[in-house]
Amino acid sequence: MYDVFNSISRLLYDPLIQLMYGFEHIPLLAALIIGILAAAAPCQFTGNVGAITLYGNRSIQKAIPWSEVIFFQLGKVVVFSGLGLLVWILGSEFQQELIGYLPWIRKILGPIFIIIGLY
Repeated sequence: MYDVFNSISRLLYDPLIQLMYGFEHIPLLAALIIGILAAAAPCQFTGNVGAITLYGNRSIQKAIPWSEVIFFQLGKVVVFSGLGLLVWILGSEFQQELIGYLPWIRKILGPIFIIIGLY
């Protein structure tokens, strides 16, 4: 399952990483793009650890780059706000239809989670 989500995130990751390398000379824009990349990563933990490593290393070399840290977080806010807006728009259209399916979905998800946990 990780491979499926990883391949989806790579579709976004590869063009954005090239874009970020193109803006290395503009740290604020590069930080915003890194924030977007971190939000698109399949595992938020590794994305955040990578950002902490990057900005932690810079803070050892010089002062804490607060503007870059803020733009990194702004990139994550942009991605999650966009995803939330998309779910809100699509969810309002399907809300009435899904009410009948939700009890069945809940009954199916329980065993699926157990199987995934055992795998």
